[in-house]
Amino acid sequence: MEIHGIIESYRRGPRTQKNNQMIIYLPSLNSNDIPKLVGASVLYRDKYGNAYEGIVKKRHGNGNKVLAEFKRALPGTSLGDIVKIVKRD
Repeated sequence: MEIHGIIESYRRGPRTQKNNQMIIYLPSLNSNDIPKLVGASVLYRDKYGNAYEGIVKKRHGNGNKVLAEFKRALPGTSLGDIVKIVKRD
């Protein structure tokens, strides 16, 4: 199963920002299907061809958002870009 999502923001708090954790919006899914994606792989490729891999850690809020943790920090230019989420059945 392959799903496309949009990177919305870094995970952040009042005084901190986690550069390797991103909030991803999934417009094509129903909110009931979101918990099934925990553990799925997240793939992002920037315009230079660099690949970033991560996994879905948990649901974020009550909408169609998830929190993904990447091995390396994503660049700021990734905000608003499309990622691929691959769930192995």
